[in-house]
Amino acid sequence: MEGVPTELELVGDSHHIETSYVLGFFLGKTADEAYDMYRSDDFVPGGLEAFSYLSVRGLEYYLPPAIRYIESIDSSGNNEFVSGLLSALSDQMFHEPIRKCWSPRIPPNPLPPHIVDSIRRLAEYVRLNLKKFEMKESEIATSLLEINAAPPQ
Repeated sequence: MEGVPTELELVGDSHHIETSYVLGFFLGKTADEAYDMYRSDDFVPGGLEAFSYLSVRGLEYYLPPAIRYIESIDSSGNNEFVSGLLSALSDQMFHEPIRKCWSPRIPPNPLPPHIVDSIRRLAEYVRLNLKKFEMKESEIATSLLEINAAPPQ
């Protein structure tokens, strides 16, 4: 994997309120720093909203440490992070085609198959490990549905 994503790689050349979330939480952070950030209470909920607006390059870099965190013992009981991340990722997958229509200022961000596969595997991991996160499937049902029903991008 290439190094830490640049500002241009994270948000492109457009600047709007959503990009400030992305830059505020992710700009200049290494994957290990992102992992530590995910573990902190400071990341929720603003950082999770930033996940909704990460570019493909940002997802390629910052999603693996999020998955590593969720799969680790460190995430036990952290249902706020888990449900928030699944919601943000479902936005990325399910709403991306719609977002292109209603907000032309936001650059297109179609997700490549390897990211879609990673998101779907993560969703399935969470579904199979609900007790670990002290969650009920009903709490993430919409996100799971959107992730699995996302149209091709």
